[in-house]
Amino acid sequence: LSLSMCVCKGIGAETLDALARGMPPELESLHYDALNTRSMTDASVFRLFHNLPPTLRNLTVRLAGLLDVTSTTVANVNVTTAANLEILDLNFTGCERLGDAGLASLAKGLSTKLSTL
Repeated sequence: LSLSMCVCKGIGAETLDALARGMPPELESLHYDALNTRSMTDASVFRLFHNLPPTLRNLTVRLAGLLDVTSTTVANVNVTTAANLEILDLNFTGCERLGDAGLASLAKGLSTKLSTL
């Protein structure tokens, strides 16, 4: 599944919530790009990551330029819910409110099956 909503000003947290709720249970690959979609919230990103199916092997999430992405968001990236995750690509470029605490929390939850980070 690949979904790009780059610079879409009319798309907000509700869209990400719907994606999180409707994720196919057998999904193996997810590419989600929300570059500069400034209305995304910590809560929406949290729900997306906590609804990852256990069959997921490849995850790419680009939240670059989101002003509301904080260390809380990154700390909630629970990649261990996807037990089979082999490839993880996260992009938080330009997320000015992101700090060391969020990245440290992310590092603690990485899957031991990861071959590419």
